[in-house]
Amino acid sequence: MSTVGTIGPDAGGGRASALYKLLRYGAVFLLFAVCVELMRRAFAPLSQDQFSFGDLFISRLLLAAAPLPIIIAVLTVAGTSRLSGRLHQTNFPLANAFLSRLITFLVFGGAAFIALFFFDPIGIYASAHSKAVIPFFYVTDRKTAPGPTPGLVIFTDDPSIQGNVSYGMGMAPIRWSRSDVFQNLHSKVSLSWNKHSDALQGISSDEFYSRVALVAGAAEHRDTILFVHGFHNQFGQAINTTARLAYDLKFTGPIILYSWPSGSAVSSYDRDYENADWSVKHLQEVLLKLSVTIGAQNLNLIAHSMGARVLVNAIDSLPQSDVRGQLFNNIVLAAADINEAQFSQASDALRSSSRRITLYVSTWDAALLASYGLHKMDRIGMQPVQRQGMDVINTEGRDTSLRGFNHGYLFDSQPVLFDLSQLLHDNLGPESRRGIRKADHQGCWTFKHR
Repeated sequence: MSTVGTIGPDAGGGRASALYKLLRYGAVFLLFAVCVELMRRAFAPLSQDQFSFGDLFISRLLLAAAPLPIIIAVLTVAGTSRLSGRLHQTNFPLANAFLSRLITFLVFGGAAFIALFFFDPIGIYASAHSKAVIPFFYVTDRKTAPGPTPGLVIFTDDPSIQGNVSYGMGMAPIRWSRSDVFQNLHSKVSLSWNKHSDALQGISSDEFYSRVALVAGAAEHRDTILFVHGFHNQFGQAINTTARLAYDLKFTGPIILYSWPSGSAVSSYDRDYENADWSVKHLQEVLLKLSVTIGAQNLNLIAHSMGARVLVNAIDSLPQSDVRGQLFNNIVLAAADINEAQFSQASDALRSSSRRITLYVSTWDAALLASYGLHKMDRIGMQPVQRQGMDVINTEGRDTSLRGFNHGYLFDSQPVLFDLSQLLHDNLGPESRRGIRKADHQGCWTFKHR
């Protein structure tokens, strides 16, 4: 008697189970491969000499998406979760293992994507590197102190005890910022992956003026900028601001930082106010020597905030015997923290010493509003009014920095920087510059609405 073999249900189920496992682990392998490919594409721009901000933004998205396949793979291998068991106890027909995994994936995957997108490791890595290195000169009457390493000195927040003035030069890196990604997505840019640190070299006063004249003579327009920073600026911060200003203006001539002993704390406002007055005499000497070395038609002065007080007082107290005609090409005062009476007293000296005077002002300036509350006197940087022999530009609403309290528009606002660039590069008056128009009721100038 022969027996006919049959394939039982267990045999078919075993094959189906084995096939299911094969497909599941094959899917897991594929998901890991997708993760590796996303990572490879995310870091691909780092091996290129040039790429666009758009490439960097796409890399940021790809890196944020890279953990998602891993989460799917883990959920695929893990099987039914506790959430699935709880859902099976409900009366909803869609409450199954697939739904529980989908919910888990959305929760953990979404959290990983958001965390990586906002943490932005590529942006952090890029911001530690420079996209440009700007040469600069400096003059300071700050006190020196021993640095962290032997032979290195630093400039403190205190005035030099003997009134000594230090001269020097250096290179300042311009770091990437995360906002660069959104400002221009399609411009191809070069990225230096070599880290740069601020390198300062102290030199004598004679060598300083000689080197400034040499660099100015080789520049396209032979122009020089002297920048006086404002309140609440340490020496390192002032260097970064100066370099950034030169970079944003695309200025090719020598840029000089005059750094007076401003403190690091907002609470040191009164102390800074006294130091600003103490520094006037030293700035006077620098202005006179530069006007002779560079020439009046090529020397441009820019002062911000309390730095305007230092500059205005220095020009106002110049000895008349040393003032023979105009000493400066442009005087630019931005967000000037100086009162009306003092400025009016110095106005004649300003007009006689410079070819053009430009004031950037804003009634929205919260820092100057605080200064007004302290002094109970109007600040020039808040008054969009017509002034004889001066161009007053109302920058109201043009500060794009939330941290600047509408006080840092000279550095943060692209329309203001573009207007300043036209003034310095092309020596254009406000009537010839693009982007501004005459304000009918104020007698000053304002920015055109886009």
